[in-house]
Amino acid sequence: DRICVRYGECARNYLDVYGSGSAVESSAAKETTSSGCGNNDTTTATTKKKKKPVLIFICGGTWQIHKRYYAMGLGRALSPLGILVIVPDYRPYTSSSSSKKKEKNDSYYVSMREMIDDVDSSVDWVLNNVEEYGGDKEKVMLVGQSAGGHLVGLLAALK
Repeated sequence: DRICVRYGECARNYLDVYGSGSAVESSAAKETTSSGCGNNDTTTATTKKKKKPVLIFICGGTWQIHKRYYAMGLGRALSPLGILVIVPDYRPYTSSSSSKKKEKNDSYYVSMREMIDDVDSSVDWVLNNVEEYGGDKEKVMLVGQSAGGHLVGLLAALK
């Protein structure tokens, strides 16, 4: 299962959540209710949903050609194992020497700092909202591939 969620106000500020619909259950707990006489005691088994560990994956793509759907295979492979996989998108980079020059009101192509801000915003969103999707905010791992790994490293250095 995949859910697309907006995490910010910019055009590419969306993320995909994989595995929120699949339950990871802990062992059944037995609860006994007693009337005090011993005759009408009842035992019921309840099952609690266990919070899932969370993997935030930042895609690579030379800072310009990344798309969150590139990680669809990762999300579909890990979610059946009880891992909540979250893949944010972020705005692509442009440099002053790029043919895709940034215009005054163009927020689609951005600076390196703005890309890092997008990643930071997505991580903040995850930490504040992941429990609504079955994730454990105490068990979050942030990883990236290629340019995404570079952004993760820069974000970690800035924090």
